[in-house]
Amino acid sequence: MSERTFFEHYVLGGGWAMLLLLPALVVTLFAGVRGLLMVRAARQSGASHLAARLEELHERQGALTLHDARSEVEASVNDLCALLLPLQAVFVFAPLAAVAGSVWHVMTAAVAASGGSVEPFAAEVEQALVPLLWGVAIAALAYGLHVMIRIAILSLERDVLIPAAEEAAERFSGRLGGRRRVFGGPGEPSA
Repeated sequence: MSERTFFEHYVLGGGWAMLLLLPALVVTLFAGVRGLLMVRAARQSGASHLAARLEELHERQGALTLHDARSEVEASVNDLCALLLPLQAVFVFAPLAAVAGSVWHVMTAAVAASGGSVEPFAAEVEQALVPLLWGVAIAALAYGLHVMIRIAILSLERDVLIPAAEEAAERFSGRLGGRRRVFGGPGEPSA
């Protein structure tokens, strides 16, 4: 019996589950890189885009309320949070596909063991771990990227979007009764 290559053992050895897990890995990498790049681009131009939308809203309505400014910030954040959906799907899907693939291998091992030979049983049990390894690793990567992007979005909201909305609201509605902050922090009243 010839020695198996790394690819044969750790990819092809995972069986049919790898037909689900490898595309999940590609989706994870694509969605993660895309999400990080989109948040980075929003950090660079988010304030100017938000200010332009608020100015357009002010011209259309003739006034700009605090609710309008908050709604625009929330809309910007929600648009970016939509980037997280593929990562959430992979985080749930990958372990399920991995467990299904592993169970299939264990069932195949049980059938092999009924023939009385231990060697095929041991080989199938070893191969049962391959999809499990891939599924857990892909899910961990998807979750890690999800957390990184979510933190970047929250930072963008706090450091860029809210200050831009406050500045626009102040510019379009006067001094707001002497208050500087339009958006209150936790436990702080808003203007």
